[in-house]
Amino acid sequence: MKGTELSNKNLIDFLGERPSDKELILSSEDIDRKLKSISLDIRKEELESAKQDREERKKFADKIFVLLLSFLSASLLIVFLSGIKCLILSDTILVTLLTTTTVNVIGIFLFVVRYLFKANNVCQHCGAKITQTQTIES
Repeated sequence: MKGTELSNKNLIDFLGERPSDKELILSSEDIDRKLKSISLDIRKEELESAKQDREERKKFADKIFVLLLSFLSASLLIVFLSGIKCLILSDTILVTLLTTTTVNVIGIFLFVVRYLFKANNVCQHCGAKITQTQTIES
């Protein structure tokens, strides 16, 4: 017991004057105000993060568009040059070129669409996470 009193006294000396009980008790209004303030700060951070995500996705989409445009232009140029006999390629090579170009364009397009337009897996009404098997009834 003596050790506890001594350590409490040292702690009070270290911290300064002990606050009164009235200063320690927060009203429910103060607690509600604090919680609302914290909730608002969290929501602002989420909004700022969403804005930044959108901007980065736009930049990423523009770069992918330029890449696809370049890829398609090069493929079209090869087919055109092969058609006017400036570039002699076998039919197998041209079919392979067109097939891989088509598959790459579709694959990259699907990747970009899924990335840019991700499904929001959170219920807007209650904030619960939604799995693919769950549905929300209005």
